[in-house]
Amino acid sequence: MGKFSCEYENGKELEIDVYKLVINASDHNDAYTQFIKKIGIHRKRVFVQKGFWFDGGQFFDCHITINKKEETENKDQSLRVNPVQRLYNTLQKESGSAVRENQIDNLTEESMEQLLMNLLRGQQTQINELKKLNFKLMMFWIFLVVLPLLVVSVKQSVTY
Repeated sequence: MGKFSCEYENGKELEIDVYKLVINASDHNDAYTQFIKKIGIHRKRVFVQKGFWFDGGQFFDCHITINKKEETENKDQSLRVNPVQRLYNTLQKESGSAVRENQIDNLTEESMEQLLMNLLRGQQTQINELKKLNFKLMMFWIFLVVLPLLVVSVKQSVTY
């Protein structure tokens, strides 16, 4: 058994109280596992060296790759959510309206179709309003730019 100095690489950036410890362990790997158990898992490599003199030390990052695997598995599970739940989540994000969760269970194929048709109608209305606005902006541009040019050219032709 020896004393090992363990610390997170750039530990100050983690903004945690304790990011380095001196641990009694049999080897570097044992010190690393004890350190992770005591401090917790963070997204930084852990540097372990024996004693306080530089022995070359070792970097460990197994906890990061294990954590990434868990995140990937969680992401895969979220993709497996049933289609009605995904539709509900999308509608809630897009519309900003509060759809009660108990309404999800009551959604039938007809009501989902009706809901989607309402969304499409709303989208079409929005497109029509944008077209009207575009036309108004073009008329304003013509009035602002083209009309003064015509007035100037007519004045010049009258003066000759």
